[in-house]
Amino acid sequence: MTLNFSSRPPNAGAKYVAYNYKDLAFAPYGPRWRLLLKICYVHLFSGKALDDFRHVRQEETKVLVRALASATTKLDLGQLLHVCNVNALGRVMMGQRVFGDGSGGADPQADEFKSMVVELINIE
Repeated sequence: MTLNFSSRPPNAGAKYVAYNYKDLAFAPYGPRWRLLLKICYVHLFSGKALDDFRHVRQEETKVLVRALASATTKLDLGQLLHVCNVNALGRVMMGQRVFGDGSGGADPQADEFKSMVVELINIE
């Protein structure tokens, strides 16, 4: 098996924000990357971890259902599902929503975090 395509190409965002390519997403394939993946499987994606964070998924699903139930115009279901997933992951990994609570009200912390992520993506 060839490993030519196993690593992501380097970019400025990963270099400066991900501690010189040290995170799971941008680390080159090798022993460190395999260790990070193992840690994720054990602590984030294990059965116990999924059970521990069930309440987060349920709360975010309730927000999604409320948004669907209160809609008076056409909705982009794909975008709503994406927001639900990102908020659930954000709450599990960082303890806060990335896109606010979905109520349409402003959430300054979520808006600031979202703008930082967008800026990071557009560094190059």
